Amino acid sequence: MNNFNIYVLDFLKNFENNSVMAKQWESVKNQKKLKKVMKLSMAKDPTKPKRGKSGFLFFCDETRPLIKESNPDITVKEIVSRLGSMWQQLKVEGNISLYEDKSKEDRERYRAEMVDYRKKLKEIIPQKTPAASSSNVKEIKTPSEKKQTALENYIKSKKSKIKEKYPDVDDEELLQVLKNKWKKLPFKKRAKYINNQ
Repeated sequence: MNNFNIYVLDFLKNFENNSVMAKQWESVKNQKKLKKVMKLSMAKDPTKPKRGKSGFLFFCDETRPLIKESNPDITVKEIVSRLGSMWQQLKVEGNISLYEDKSKEDRERYRAEMVDYRKKLKEIIPQKTPAASSSNVKEIKTPSEKKQTALENYIKSKKSKIKEKYPDVDDEELLQVLKNKWKKLPFKKRAKYINNQ
């Protein structure tokens, strides 16, 4: 069970009828739905240009059909192994410049397409307010304006108690003690420090 499921199950236990909700959450049907939702949310933009190929990939595209043609019963693993050894032999002989040139051209194509792609994205995605985008001065957040992590919240709340308990311990050791305690802290108890962010 991954951390996401553990977090959600701990969250659900805070409500009434927690056993019913937990059973529904753990059901195979719900987990499949969740996987689909997560895949959809992580889907790639189909209009984004494909990265440039390496010289080796150009070599593989050219050579793979020849290997398959001469050996119809060869496995994929054997093909990959042969391609790798053939590429190494070409490198030793110094005959890879043709493929490296193709690779350079393809990287240039990718860079040019990415410039166009980014321009289109800027047109589609609304920009920040004109005042913020026109200024070249970066906003510097003071420590009080920065959001604290859950670990920082935990350390802040426990530091004085630990310091009282171990007055001879210096700050660096104290910090290490608190970090170790944080690692051992159950996720359910960590939640209150996460919510304080």
